[in-house]
Amino acid sequence: MDRNAKLMLIGILLVIAFTVFIYYRLNVSKNSMNNIDQKTEQLFSKELKTYSLENIGLKIKSPAPLKELDSGLNAKSEAVIKSFGSYGYNMGFFSIRASKAVFRQEGVSSLSRIKDSLIGQVSGVQGISSPEFSYEKTTFSGMQAMMINGKADIDDYRKQLGVKSLLFVDNKTFWQVVVTYAKADKSVTNTVNEIMDSIALIEK
Repeated sequence: MDRNAKLMLIGILLVIAFTVFIYYRLNVSKNSMNNIDQKTEQLFSKELKTYSLENIGLKIKSPAPLKELDSGLNAKSEAVIKSFGSYGYNMGFFSIRASKAVFRQEGVSSLSRIKDSLIGQVSGVQGISSPEFSYEKTTFSGMQAMMINGKADIDDYRKQLGVKSLLFVDNKTFWQVVVTYAKADKSVTNTVNEIMDSIALIEK
């Protein structure tokens, strides 16, 4: 299977990451979201710093440190994934998640299947409306890559959620970075773009 096919396959993980994020946000009590806009504004006022995520071989800018996360792999996923590492940070509707997985074997999928699955799962979450996504094939450090941009309305909070993701693959190894944020103003978008532009491999 060629690299493009593998890239389509691993895009499934974006579906999982985005859907889990939506469920989490929609089940957060509104009381816990008090002053979240103010807190997020304070967060975005901080100067971005570069953090090295040693266990997944990436570095990225962030307004706050990313913590290493539990893999969450079960027996079924371990049959497909040899190793998995992930780092994350979140506050309110803003989150960064960076992951690396090494697959045991190759699989076959297609862009249309991934797109249908993504839109279907997001659209099926109660409280989500008007999801839209776009895909662009690109390269990253000489590897096949894909940029994904998306948005969806979160009705209960009267917010529009923005999603940016970079996927790239080298043989059976892939990396994924997903940033979610409330699309409020240009300054937020500029900060998110700076975060995405900062993604780099740690030089060995």
